[in-house]
Amino acid sequence: MVSSFDGIVIGVTGAMGSGKSTVSGFLKEWGSQLVDADLVAHEIIEKPQISSEIERQFGSGLVSVTGKIRRSELGARVFNNHSSLKIYYDIIKDPLTILLNKRLEAAKSFQKIVVFDAPLLFEWGLVEWVDVVVSVCAERELCIRRVMDRSSLSRCEIEDRMSLQLDPVVKRSHADYFIENNDSIEDLRKRTKVVWNSLKTT
Repeated sequence: MVSSFDGIVIGVTGAMGSGKSTVSGFLKEWGSQLVDADLVAHEIIEKPQISSEIERQFGSGLVSVTGKIRRSELGARVFNNHSSLKIYYDIIKDPLTILLNKRLEAAKSFQKIVVFDAPLLFEWGLVEWVDVVVSVCAERELCIRRVMDRSSLSRCEIEDRMSLQLDPVVKRSHADYFIENNDSIEDLRKRTKVVWNSLKTT
């Protein structure tokens, strides 16, 4: 990403239930500008041309009477095998990356420290957009329990989705910073603060 920006862009990534979004929230709380890839993706799939193509590929019943995508139903049809996931990504990847790029550039005009919360940071080659990578990780069983507690997904559905993600060990091996999240929220905040203080001095 070509820019005259002289600050720092922090890429935060991690598996489902790892605490990635919580870490990004801490960094935002402490003064960074946050771009959340998942939230931008939600915007993209609501665009009429995108939602109509999604419904054409994955069947009727995905768009409500108000024109909104039924995300839980979409997830059930998309996140169960590599083939359906590829079709979905083929639909959204180009418009999503274009909008993410714009949002990141806009964020840079507001803050010297920008956080890019992106679960597909490595998978989509977006790592070249950031200056440093922070990988958040937790024990697999703990991740599963967290997702079950906050959603209606079954264990089987969660495990299917996890199987489609890049191995957390690989994400950790390519990260500049690693935050383990197997304990309390207070512990996570402390560990994130250590990383934050280090990044502010770079």
